[in-house]
Parts: sequence; C-alpha cells; structure tokens
Amino acid sequence: MKLILFLPLILFLVFFNSCLQYVSSEPILYDKNLKIETLYHGLEFPVSMSFLKDDDILVLEKNDGIVNRIINGQMLDDPVLQLDVDNSQERGLLGSVALTNSSGITSVYLYFTQLNGEESTNESNSEDDVLGNRIFKYDFINGKLVNPKLLFDLPYDSEPPYHVGGKMVIGPDDNLYVSIGDLLASRSLTQNFDNGTGVNGSGGIIRISLDDKPIKNIFENSTLHNYFAYGIRNSFGLDFDPLTGNLWDTENGPGYGDEINLVQPGFNSGWKKVQGLWEPSGEEAGDLFTNLTELVTFDQSNGYDYPKMTFLDTIGITAIKFMNSHNLGENYFGDMFVGDFNDGNIYRFKLNENRSIIESDSNMISHVGIMGKSYPVIYQDPFTTCFNYYRCTVDESVNVTSNNLERSLTISTPINVENLWSWIYGSEYGVIPGNKYTIETSMSQNKYSTDSHIVVQGFNETSKSWVPLIQCPDAKTGKMDMTKFQCDLTIPNNISKIQPAINAGWSSKEDKEATSKYDEIKLFDNYSGKYIDLMPNYSDASSPVFGRGFGHITDIQVGPDGAMYVLSINPDQIIDFDHSKENQGKYGVIYKITKK
Repeated sequence: MKLILFLPLILFLVFFNSCLQYVSSEPILYDKNLKIETLYHGLEFPVSMSFLKDDDILVLEKNDGIVNRIINGQMLDDPVLQLDVDNSQERGLLGSVALTNSSGITSVYLYFTQLNGEESTNESNSEDDVLGNRIFKYDFINGKLVNPKLLFDLPYDSEPPYHVGGKMVIGPDDNLYVSIGDLLASRSLTQNFDNGTGVNGSGGIIRISLDDKPIKNIFENSTLHNYFAYGIRNSFGLDFDPLTGNLWDTENGPGYGDEINLVQPGFNSGWKKVQGLWEPSGEEAGDLFTNLTELVTFDQSNGYDYPKMTFLDTIGITAIKFMNSHNLGENYFGDMFVGDFNDGNIYRFKLNENRSIIESDSNMISHVGIMGKSYPVIYQDPFTTCFNYYRCTVDESVNVTSNNLERSLTISTPINVENLWSWIYGSEYGVIPGNKYTIETSMSQNKYSTDSHIVVQGFNETSKSWVPLIQCPDAKTGKMDMTKFQCDLTIPNNISKIQPAINAGWSSKEDKEATSKYDEIKLFDNYSGKYIDLMPNYSDASSPVFGRGFGHITDIQVGPDGAMYVLSINPDQIIDFDHSKENQGKYGVIYKITKK
C-alpha cells in the first residue's frame, strides 16, 4: 500500500447556511459588524509595515531591499530607501519600526542582511559579500531615510541561510526588541546545547537602546549582554500587552509545535530540547517534554515555561498584535490577534484576568496535562476545511432517508503539481485500544484525479499527536464510478480517538479539476453495534478564528486611526518557499479592517 503523507498549506472556505462554499480570493470576517477593504495591492514579497501617521505607511519588500511609502492608499513613485541586501532564503530586508518623538522628529529602525554594495552583484552572492544581519537607525527627513547609524550587529553565518527572525518592536521601556532565530546550523548555548559553542547572539530576543546607549543587562552572566530571552528557534511576531506591558511572541516549529509565549525577562523558550510541548524527534514531535534539567540555565535560574498556546500542526505562525484601540468595538480592546503564513487565518484570543493565560474554552482547543498542569493545544483547525496552493470546492448536502448517515461530499482541486492536493478533516470518534472497527466509505472520482484517498488517523495519548493508521481507500487514480470500500481496523495501544483526513488528490492535467465524491464515510463500532458518521461537521461558534482567506500573512498592525491593518501575499498566488526573487511577483496586499 502506498502511504501518502499530507501537508496543510493554503486556503479557506466560508461556512454559511449549513453549507461550505468556495469564495474567490476575498478574505472574510466572522464578525458581521466589521468590514474589510483592500488598501493597496501590488507589493513584492512585503514583510513589515510601520506607520508614520494616519494613512501614511512604510512597507518593506524583502527581496529587493526597498522601503516603499503608501499615502492614502497610493504608493509613491520613488521609494524612500533602497538597500543592498542578501535575499537568499530567509535573509533580506526583514523588520522595521518607526518612532516620532515629542519634538516631531521621526526615526526609523530597520533590520536587514547587508551586502557589500561595491563588490556584490546580488545574483549569486557568496558569504564574503555579506556584511551581516544588522540593525540601523535612520532619520526620516524630506520623505527619505537618511543618516544611517549602525546600532547592532547580529550573526549571519549559517548555511543554508534560514531562521534569521527579523521582527522588531519598541517596548514600554523605550528600548528596541528584536527577534533572531537559531540560524539553523548554530549550536550555541542559547539553543540549550550543554556543550554549545558559547553565546553568539542567535536564538533569542535581543534588547538594545534606541540611541545606542548602554542598557542594564537582564542576565548577570556577561556573555548574555543584550539578551532578553533565549532558546528560540525562529520568530516572526513580537508585541507588548498594552494593559500589562508584558512581551509576547510567536515561535515557529519545524513541522509541529508553533507557539505563543509570554516572554518574561530571562525567558528560556526551550529550543532545541523542546518545541511546543514535545521533545524534538527529527522533524516530528516526540514524547512530551518533562525533564527541565536538560535545559541550559544562566545565573542559576531556569526561565523556562511551556507555551500559552501550541499548534500541533505548524501553521507558519507569524504576526502577533494586541488591539490597543476601542475603534473596532469595546469587546476587542486588549485582545490578542495572531496571523499565519500557511492558512491565511487571523486568530483572536482573549486573556484571563491577570493577563497571563490565554482563555481556551473553544471546542477547537484541547488540553494536555504535564506534571499536574494543563496546557492548551490546537491540534488542527476543523474550520479551515481545504488546504492547497490555489483553491478547492467543497459541496456538502444531506440526504434525508431512513439512514441519516447518508450525506454527500464533493472535493475538487485544479492543482496540477504532484503531492499538492485539497483535503479536509472529518469528525472525531473515541475508540478503545484493542477493539475492532470497520471503516466504510463510498467514493467516485473523475479521470483527472490522482492519488485520491482517505487517511484514518489516530490520536496517540503518549505523544499527544495524530498519527496515520490506515488508508480506506488507499490511493486511487483515474476515473472511478461510485465504489464501496470496507477496511477493518484494530486500534493500537495508546490511541484514544480516530478521525478521517479526506484527500482529493491532484489533477493529472493542467487547467482541469480533479474531483472526488463521497457518499458515505462512516465507522461500524463492533462493540456497540452502531454506525458512526465520520463526515465533516463544523459547528463551533466559539472558534478563535477571527477571519480567513488573507493569504500569506506577514504582519498585523493597529494604525494611528485605530483600524487593524493586515499585510499579506495574495492567497491565489503560488509562493515558492525558497523565497527566490525570480519566483515572486507583485502580489502583496494591505487589508484594512474597520467597523461598518
């Protein structure tokens, strides 16, 4: 049997009047009192935006090193600055923040991978051409960024050049906070390697003065000068809670374990001994992490804490922003908003009274117990029902017959790329290890469908993760009339529940849709003698998903006008994840969210 693994990527659907409908490339919000407008479209790989004032935004284009200015929804013809940057993989022009002081003087801070402009060609740069990952301060004068001043040098010597971080935010202490990842290949003490190579400035959150003045160290250990936190794999999101002044971050896992963390001074996020709640096992989640003595400590203190929210399946978590305005409504003030790169979702989270815990009463959120405490986990988003590079169509109808299990589900995808497909989750059902069950499915597909199948996955109580158990049916290719499949399944040890992942495959021909139809997906419980419907079921009104379909989200900001601004790359556009310049286009969008 050919075992097909599936990877959640990009797309969205609307749940409306008990049906799932594909909506073109327009994003949606679930609060009907809010509206979305497209402020600007036509940016090339935008990654960060900063406000100079109302309707006046600086936007960074990663690969070209360009700082653009957009005023009242119109981009000026000439950029305010263009830099020589190494744009290979995750390097480039990465982060920005603007600050206007009480005297009306505006400074802009930029984080970028600087090239030696005189010697580099920007076509095939060698490491000798790279001057470093650097933070510069610029004066904003007469519409230009001038008088560059180098504030801080960060390490850059990694191969391949990943996990560079780049998010920046100004704290309530008027210092600059900057995220930098582990550079992938680094084996520093700050990545919790006991015999690491010392401290090199990677894998943490760095705190520096806005004016290059000395600041008090968080750690007594002098080698951790400028570190505010460490043990970070990579991060594209930093923000301060406006009600407490506490720092929060988002952190990216390797294929699991995306995190939202409360970052106290001296915080150790645990990488590379733990990601999410699990010990790393290659690129997969291993056992639950419990041995805190494995972590590297400084100053005889252990600053580790488990994430305040964990995503088992990586969503490519990016921006985090607290709503510090009342303009969307009083019910939104102080709420946390988080964006992702993979699915185009914006999540909204509320905090408890003391602002240290994310409230987690949604059916979408599970809880994992570790050493007597409970931690919230989103194992998968049942509301993001289709994942693929372009789009898919789901049409669900209920047939009222003597057997109320009979429903029809159709999934389509136009993707003509091997191993890129549409798929959705079905319903969960609790099972007993050692018991026997029968999976029954009825499926048909058109001649363009390739490798359509259903994976029945089980939830492992030891690793607290979903694992594939059986395919029923296994991969089917080409035209097939409605066919019934039955598969016997004996539940392995430690599996507490099962769920189907229904996969439409991909199209064998360009510009043709692969379509699979399912008339039943059900389970016969031999112990109870009952059939259980495993068709998709979406009914959680308390879902933390605030909006969908925003594409590849790279930044979220609250403007001086109190509106929410979302920076992303159009969801209809295939994004080449090697970030190479020639594979990108002007698909970047700024969305503005306001009250109706």
